Amino acid sequence: MKKLCIALILSVAFLLNGCSSEANELTDKKLSVFTVIQIGNTLDDFSTNSAYLIFDFNKNNKVSIQYLGESYPGSYKLNGTNLSIDVLDKDKNEVSLLFTDFKKHPKNEKLYTGIFSDFTHLENHGLNILLRNYSGNEYMGFYEVE
Repeated sequence: MKKLCIALILSVAFLLNGCSSEANELTDKKLSVFTVIQIGNTLDDFSTNSAYLIFDFNKNNKVSIQYLGESYPGSYKLNGTNLSIDVLDKDKNEVSLLFTDFKKHPKNEKLYTGIFSDFTHLENHGLNILLRNYSGNEYMGFYEVE
């Protein structure tokens, strides 16, 4: 009986631990990020091997942004079609990014699209050079890479 109780307790603990890690459709995906000009269905057959800017999504809403050989750890939240990302640079400066209308492309299963809607601008953040190149309401592509 005592062994049965221990087995039951361990099983419940294992189940609770397995359920506690948050996962969503981005979990364990690595997406190459790029700007696009929306012209008809040009993204239907799109593919890229670009490693210029990579969003690496992990369990528990953790993300790592790789840009120019640097890695910026942070967290993300996918709420409907809004993707918000908060990342830190090596000096622990935080920047927040918001992509709206973030969704899987209807004809290309490896592609997501979204609109770069907002970001906090910090002069001394490591991603500042990159963020200056993007404007609000810019159409973006996110292509799944291995």
